[in-house]
Amino acid sequence: MANTHQRSVPLWVPVMQTLLERIVSGRLEPLSLLPNEAELGHEFNVSRTVIREAVKVLTEKGLVRTQRGRGTTVAASGDWRAFDPDVLEARLRSADAQTVINELFVIRKAIEPELAALAAAVADDRALARLAVRFDALERSLTEIDAYAAADAEFHDAIAEMAGNGLARDMLGLIAGPIASARERTIRLPNALETAHIQHLEIFSCIRARDGAGAAEAMTNHMLWNQERLPSQTVMSDDR
Repeated sequence: MANTHQRSVPLWVPVMQTLLERIVSGRLEPLSLLPNEAELGHEFNVSRTVIREAVKVLTEKGLVRTQRGRGTTVAASGDWRAFDPDVLEARLRSADAQTVINELFVIRKAIEPELAALAAAVADDRALARLAVRFDALERSLTEIDAYAAADAEFHDAIAEMAGNGLARDMLGLIAGPIASARERTIRLPNALETAHIQHLEIFSCIRARDGAGAAEAMTNHMLWNQERLPSQTVMSDDR
């Protein structure tokens, strides 16, 4: 029986998502005028109130600007909210995907090695036991790519949690969705899962040994290995 308490998606959501895709893909060019409320209402078969709500959300995401007497214009990409999940996901589906993934790795290389070093420095037996559970999940998932990708995310999350740096953890949380999308692409490359697991073992072993410098180096090598493999693949493909 269907859940009667389940809420339907508001009408403005698909309108906003469609317009967002058009902007990010370049179909609606920067500084161009967005069609007016009447035109958009006719296209999507919704009221002007729905259109206003969709445009309001796009404005909050930095994708459009509304000026009295001029209408609503598409903003330049430099004005977009860089960490907005919807914007990031749309960019990953666009011709800009390779740039986005490289930008994600720049952030991860700056943060995750330091978190690994911190985790090694502050880890107590209880925290190490929790990380061991996460690593065991990786071991059990070696024959299933999707399960391994999920366990991979939880392993990295556990390290961030151990490190105890709330700002860094929250920043990674903002880009968790795009990181997952990038991870799903890299893990499907030839021999990627096996190599990634060896690297995860090295990271885990260094943290368990409370070797901060080794943990940071192992994490850096893991990030670099993933990033270096990306240019040879077609980022837009999805071979699932």
